Amino acid sequence: MSEVEVRVVLVDDHSVVLTGLEHALKDEEGLQVTGMVTSGEEAIPLVKKTRPDVVVLDMRMPHGLSGTETARVLLSFDNPPALIGMSHSVPGYEIMEFLRIGGLGFVMQEVADTHLATAIRSVVRGERFVCPASQKLVAEAKERWRQLGYHQLTLAELEILAGHASGLDRMGLAEFRNIKQSTVNVHLANIQQKLRVSTPVQLALDARSVGIGVSMGLNITFSA
Repeated sequence: MSEVEVRVVLVDDHSVVLTGLEHALKDEEGLQVTGMVTSGEEAIPLVKKTRPDVVVLDMRMPHGLSGTETARVLLSFDNPPALIGMSHSVPGYEIMEFLRIGGLGFVMQEVADTHLATAIRSVVRGERFVCPASQKLVAEAKERWRQLGYHQLTLAELEILAGHASGLDRMGLAEFRNIKQSTVNVHLANIQQKLRVSTPVQLALDARSVGIGVSMGLNITFSA
């Protein structure tokens, strides 16, 4: 692909951020901003209609679809665009989840002027680009995962933990996993023993601190 072919759509709920990103890219040879929208709901039909090469997606849009939810829809398209996540404040587990589902790049908003053009050129070639600040957040999240002891859990235990942290009671967990409630009780007891956590409430709070159960997601990539 030659440089003149790289068409970019920007998605952020703040118009001033969109203007700043457009300005940062306007003098970059071969990169053309072909659309700017302020929500995931607007991004989906725009991308479907215009078929850009790259979408730069704000991960923290407070209204409507989140960045991750929007990414899942865009990645379901035939020949989806390369996706770059962006945020000024995001936990490492969200970066990992975005990359796990198919995002190719991640750039912190405060360093977009420095890294965004490079990220776009990388992902359009199918290469991953994660800026150093984002890499640091991911490393910290992985360390938190290890500190909490989640590497000790089996996949079945992680699934039970995700359901528990998302708010399911024991009956709901049994239905979620299609197992007996007595088996759920055994799993939860084993999890608490392995993690040395004394109460179900603390078990849920710790899990949610690294993204488990936030959206019924497991973030199994942390165990790697």
